[in-house]
Amino acid sequence: MRYASDKVNLIVNEISWISEIYTMFCREYPWSSGSKSLRNLTHRNVKIRTGRKNEVTETHTVPDFSNIDQILKLYMPEDGDNLDDCSIGDDIKDIEILMKEQTSTKVIDEVEDIGEIICSYVHFLWEEEFDASKEKALSWSMPCAELIDDLKLQYGNCDGVFYDENNEIAAFDSSLSGQHAGLVIRKELLDSFLEKRNLRFVWFVNASKEIHLPDGSIGEYSDWSGLLSYENGNVTGEIYINANE
Repeated sequence: MRYASDKVNLIVNEISWISEIYTMFCREYPWSSGSKSLRNLTHRNVKIRTGRKNEVTETHTVPDFSNIDQILKLYMPEDGDNLDDCSIGDDIKDIEILMKEQTSTKVIDEVEDIGEIICSYVHFLWEEEFDASKEKALSWSMPCAELIDDLKLQYGNCDGVFYDENNEIAAFDSSLSGQHAGLVIRKELLDSFLEKRNLRFVWFVNASKEIHLPDGSIGEYSDWSGLLSYENGNVTGEIYINANE
């Protein structure tokens, strides 16, 4: 939270990447043997930006073309010569391209390792088929394997909707009801899961706002980031304009 208080864009690729399942039927996840290789996709060690910059110097080995003029004289015809009449002399074999070390300096974002996180959901994708079983690709979000295991969630009649042991709706992708608010889960079930696993639930936020002109170009824009934390039934944190804009 200390970097968020400095209004830093925290997000790197490891955080924003969502696991996608497209090689199996949705109701095979996460119980089938084919899911074993997929279960750990939601676990990852991640780093966040600190807002500070570091200057890094790197040394690379690159070809030395300092004798390029000599090579061009052997390959290129002189003024007035016909290209078809040109030939390469045997002395080209004596020219050797040497290697040299080249040093460059660049500025990179400083990052800090925050350890392992569990992404709370996976994205299921059933791509378009050609057997007339459906007209377009289908997709929805599902709870991660840990939530399904610990809360003993079960599939119901509708894909993308999960039920608890009392046959009550426990979690579902809100896009299935036209709300597009992402995966939702009953609060008491989430609280139970977090307490059992001794975890904290957080949202990393990254978004942009744009003002489009009549010709379609972007007149103004702003990049937004943020960190929201859920603990003891309360959500704290803020969404802010990146300080480094």
